[in-house]
Amino acid sequence: MAGVWLFTTNTDFFGGSTREQDPIVAAQFHLTYRFRRTMWLAGDANYYTGGRTTIGGRQNLDLQRNSRVGATFSRALNRQSAIRISVSQGAVTTIGANFTSIAAGYSYAWAR
Repeated sequence: MAGVWLFTTNTDFFGGSTREQDPIVAAQFHLTYRFRRTMWLAGDANYYTGGRTTIGGRQNLDLQRNSRVGATFSRALNRQSAIRISVSQGAVTTIGANFTSIAAGYSYAWAR
């Protein structure tokens, strides 16, 4: 998957300055292995770059070139509910995004 984030110019930034931000371009890759119909494991990676800001005509040193890697495991409990556990961490970080994230979730789908 690929994506782009676009930003508008803020002409009323702190102190009355103008703040501009370049687009951020991203790519994501996912590889999924299904053990059976009710259980799967995915490996994930992404890369994104851009986002340099300019404030009052002065360019900042905040160009992002970051990458994250992670994994997600999901298992259905029955026809309507499932649990999911995921973890991700910064792989290459220039600005921000250098953290580890762990999440757990429960999903329930109402049948029609």
